[in-house]
Amino acid sequence: MVQKIRKILVPLDGSKNSLRGLKFALNLAKQSGLSIIGLNVSSLPFFLQTHKITNQKKKKSEQIIRQAKIISKKEKIPFQGEIKSSENIEKQ
Repeated sequence: MVQKIRKILVPLDGSKNSLRGLKFALNLAKQSGLSIIGLNVSSLPFFLQTHKITNQKKKKSEQIIRQAKIISKKEKIPFQGEIKSSENIEKQ
C-alpha cells in the first residue's frame, strides 16, 4: 500500500532561513496539492522561566505563526500553525 504525502512540516523560528524554508515548502505544496504545518518550538532554561519572559516568548511565537499564516494565505495554501514549548513537545 502506497501512502500519499498530504502535509509538509515546516520548522519556524522567525529567522530568514525558516521563512525561506516556508516559501520552498509552499512551492512544493502548490505543485502537489499539499498543506503546510508550521511548527514553532519555544524553549527556555528552567532558571530563566519567569512569567514576563514566558509571555514574551509566547507573543513572539504567535507573531511568527501569524506571519507564516499570512504568507501561506497569499499563496492559497492551507496552513496550520502549532506552538509547542520544550516541556510539552514530547507529549503528543
